[in-house]
Amino acid sequence: MKTLIFLFASVMIATISIAQNQTKSPFNQGDVWVGYYECRGNKLVLKLTIEEVQGSIVRSKFIFLNGNGSFDLIGKFENNEFTFNSTQWDRNPGGYVTLGMHGFFLANPDRLIGNTISKLTYTEGNECTGFSLTKQK
Repeated sequence: MKTLIFLFASVMIATISIAQNQTKSPFNQGDVWVGYYECRGNKLVLKLTIEEVQGSIVRSKFIFLNGNGSFDLIGKFENNEFTFNSTQWDRNPGGYVTLGMHGFFLANPDRLIGNTISKLTYTEGNECTGFSLTKQK
């Protein structure tokens, strides 16, 4: 009986430890993240809207040029890290390529930081590089 109680207690402690080490997703449907991304040395305004969240999968929209340009992203959030890849244009202002995003969530205040991903090469960098976004309340 003592062995069974010890085994049960050990399993419960391990389960609680695992749950505490998992980061709750900072993404919720309807959230808006605002900040900038860098292209050719310029900081450009970026708004990221969260369209849908299903477990660790996040569908969002990358909005730039004051809403004159936007495209859809889909990706995954896991262990404070996310990677979003572009899927299709909503509004292409002409002469632009879509970008992906790879970054990290930082709490207090809630921020997303990282680098854009070139859809052409699937590498960080290219003419557009870093981004920093803050969650709007």
